[in-house]
Amino acid sequence: MLIYHPAFDNYHCVARILKILANIPLKEYSRDRIKIYDYFILFPTELRKATLPTAWGRFKTIKEQNRFNEVQNSRDIFMRISPFQDLALRALATYDLIDRDLYAKDLIKRTPKTVDFELKLDKTERLLFEFINDYSNKITLKELKERTKLMEHRYELS
Repeated sequence: MLIYHPAFDNYHCVARILKILANIPLKEYSRDRIKIYDYFILFPTELRKATLPTAWGRFKTIKEQNRFNEVQNSRDIFMRISPFQDLALRALATYDLIDRDLYAKDLIKRTPKTVDFELKLDKTERLLFEFINDYSNKITLKELKERTKLMEHRYELS
């Protein structure tokens, strides 16, 4: 039996990352930060597991959770999709949609080059980008990793 999931689709990952870069302020971001944002675009119900200040708790119910969209082991899934994210970022650098020189330094920044397709947002994604722009972009990468528990954060310098 063949089962499809967008998490393991390189083209879907390219579109998600372009969507992320189009909806956050134009500046340099660490590769890990973009990967975490991509994970929450894929699995918005996983925001429930993040440790957030009380004022931002309303974003934990961004999408209703049921037994079909539940992720059992968040960190394992995050590590399993990481090679697909790396491949998508490399493809974006190859097509000059992100800055190649910064990509070599593990930084991601959108270039002015446009794409030929429209990146539409649904209601959940709009709320998620509201959360990302109003809260996540304002905290350090170490704090983001600590709050999401998706990556090791104890040795993070930022």
